[in-house]
Amino acid sequence: MKSKSFEYKKPGIGKFSGNAREPVALLLKNNIVLGFTNSKFSLIDLINALLEQYGTSNVFINSWTLGIKDIYQLRYLIDVNKIYKVRLLVDNSFSQRNAKYGKEIENIIGNENIRTTRTHAKFVLIENNNTNITITTSMNLCHNPTSEMFTIHQDLEIFEYCKEFIQHHFKNMPLGFNTDNEQSYNTLNSYFGKNKTHWTDEI
Repeated sequence: MKSKSFEYKKPGIGKFSGNAREPVALLLKNNIVLGFTNSKFSLIDLINALLEQYGTSNVFINSWTLGIKDIYQLRYLIDVNKIYKVRLLVDNSFSQRNAKYGKEIENIIGNENIRTTRTHAKFVLIENNNTNITITTSMNLCHNPTSEMFTIHQDLEIFEYCKEFIQHHFKNMPLGFNTDNEQSYNTLNSYFGKNKTHWTDEI
């Protein structure tokens, strides 16, 4: 299914070896920016650069893993009123792999703002009254000292499609980090059970 809200313009494509403001500047001229990083900025830097440009927003993050430094930076963005609210959806193996960080992150962000699922996807949603931005990326919410790839979309349907995934898990999973594999699988499967068609119907 084609996105009805997307205006087809030439995408901004770049090799971004400077800071995270470079792709954000390019986004102002395009619906889509696609690029590789040269290890000079991480996902949290890209989030901050977008907030600087587009203003205080709700931020929704889906990530396989988390870096404790990045969580503190996220907390700082909340405290200085760059973020209204944050929602984290994380793979349910995270607190098993990083037991010492799980409780600390719940204390920093609040367990009401955290849910788990079985995921290796990485995306970020930035939302305010004037903005609906989706970042799809290879970057987790942690330090990324290597080349990574990302795409920034300004498209409402893409945004709502991704937001539905997060909302489903926030509605159906318990607060905080959950290590129950069966519950995670059941909740994930119930999401896909809503719609049996997963391939585009227009080529």
